[in-house]
Amino acid sequence: MPLAKEAAAACRRHEVRQHERELRTEEPSSCPSGSDDVCLWSDAELQTELGLVQRIQAALAQRPGQLVAMEAFCDYGMTDWVADCLFEAAERGHIQTAVALFDAWDQLGPELPAEQLGSKARLLLCGRQLEAAKIAAQARLEREPENPEALEAAADIFQACGDLEAAERYARSYVAVARQRGDVDDLSCALYTLADVLLDRGDLDAATALDDEADALLLDDEEVDDDILMDGEHDPHCRFCGTSAHSQPARLPIVRAEPKIGRNQPCPCGSGTKYKKCCGR
Repeated sequence: MPLAKEAAAACRRHEVRQHERELRTEEPSSCPSGSDDVCLWSDAELQTELGLVQRIQAALAQRPGQLVAMEAFCDYGMTDWVADCLFEAAERGHIQTAVALFDAWDQLGPELPAEQLGSKARLLLCGRQLEAAKIAAQARLEREPENPEALEAAADIFQACGDLEAAERYARSYVAVARQRGDVDDLSCALYTLADVLLDRGDLDAATALDDEADALLLDDEEVDDDILMDGEHDPHCRFCGTSAHSQPARLPIVRAEPKIGRNQPCPCGSGTKYKKCCGR
């Protein structure tokens, strides 16, 4: 139990730091490029966090089936905390430790889907292991050929590695799967992903058309949400609600408060990476 309490405390600290980073992201001028402010932990703090992750993993390995119980005890924040620890470790050059813990964590819940901490291919990419990242992306697609997350990761990773032909192939598969599933968020993300690849390939017209389609999808989805909200504001005891006799408030045009950030532009948080790879996920 003491270890579970340590884990819960670490998850609470992590949640606070995530919130602080989000606030800094909203004020990019306060977070210059290359600043340590974009990191969740200092080097010393990260080593402490990794040590705790290792102790938790070792303890859970001795108690099969306890992963879900500890996750619940930590208010379902443990997976996010561990994932951020490992990805930040990979970015700082501790790729072997990160990958070892990533693989070990999957062994704690063999009945659960693989890669519980995110994409192993993305983890390897964070550690600048480009060939290993491509191999991991392809391996996951062999297991889950129609998994949207796996297709998105493959497209992003092959694009980052400069293999734009393969990136386009995976991005088009991602769009096809997303269209079939009909989820607006998945489809808009898939369209943006393909647009990014086509932009890198020099096809500006096609990329712009896909961007516009994705923007329209999200705008339509926002308007549907607005309709539901307005309906919910009606008096349930009013016999005219839901009929043409009940006047509706005039719809105001949706206007962006700030210029749209291009997904290939530098992230405003100051991380130095593209928006789509950072806060635009």
